[in-house]
Amino acid sequence: MKNRLETRVGLFFVLAALAAVLMLEVSDNFGFFKKTYVLYADYNNVNELKEGDPVKLAGVQIGRVESIALGAGKSRPVRVTLRIGVAHQNRIKSDSVATIKFTGLMGQNFVSIHPGFDKVVMDAGSVLKSQEMADLNTMLTTMNEVAKGIEAVTDR
Repeated sequence: MKNRLETRVGLFFVLAALAAVLMLEVSDNFGFFKKTYVLYADYNNVNELKEGDPVKLAGVQIGRVESIALGAGKSRPVRVTLRIGVAHQNRIKSDSVATIKFTGLMGQNFVSIHPGFDKVVMDAGSVLKSQEMADLNTMLTTMNEVAKGIEAVTDR
């Protein structure tokens, strides 16, 4: 009787682990068994971008941010590693531009790749051209200073 119980419990855990792997694979576009490749983008400031944030091409998610690290370059000191699905490799041309954008005021960021028109496709391990976006905090600070200036003028 004890042997049957141990077999059932072992079988239950094996099936539960298999179900968990299948759920992760179905729910995530970039799971364990999906073929991917890496591209890089260099920035001065990543504006609260985090590992795991989406990478979008023309608004469609095609990958995730794999890592963010300080790079060796002085002109653009932060290197972002982008993990892209192989199915989208032919769509990222050599003149494509990667920009960090935000989706809301709560700080959700993503990397947006603006598709290029060149015939040359980016190879795995290549560095995308990048463009800096205005920092939300800087914009809000500037708007606050402008509002204070307008208030001072209207008080006079």
